[in-house]
Amino acid sequence: QMIEAMTRKDTLEQTLETLLAETQHEHEHHHHEHDHEHEHEHDHDHEHDHEHDHEHDHDHEHEHHHDHGPDCTCGCHDHDHDHHDHHHHHADEVFTSWGVETAKQFTQAQITEALQALAQEDAYGIVLRAKGIVAGENGQWIHFDYVPGTPDVRTGSAETTGRICVIGSKLNEAAVAALFGAE
Repeated sequence: QMIEAMTRKDTLEQTLETLLAETQHEHEHHHHEHDHEHEHEHDHDHEHDHEHDHEHDHDHEHEHHHDHGPDCTCGCHDHDHDHHDHHHHHADEVFTSWGVETAKQFTQAQITEALQALAQEDAYGIVLRAKGIVAGENGQWIHFDYVPGTPDVRTGSAETTGRICVIGSKLNEAAVAALFGAE
């Protein structure tokens, strides 16, 4: 496992882009279902069941904060504009991604508490997803995923450095960084 972790070439930016794409897909799918079921008066329903299991293993050697400003060329902004009579958000206009690499060690309890704190919108913004792998105690690695109200914290395979990614709207990046001790 250690050799596999050391030979990975993925970057934090790739991890953020993947997580952002997954979040965009979930957000757009949610709005598609919601808008069609509640705003149209004709008889058809749009229900789609999608299950996405993605594992991404990455190796990094630097700290990176990824903001999607108007001049960003990361590719996340490439999309077609469809105009409909229902409410539609373009994900790149709504979401911000924040990420950091860290050598800091955490306990599972610390990660669980931090993920539960992300529900405080007034402090951290509207957090839609968080994901990461960080060093734990006794050589273990802590893997975590978060969607609002559902932290999933577990041990998993080793990495060479810790990585934390958060996707949301109106993120208070300084507060998120402080929450994870990445100031």
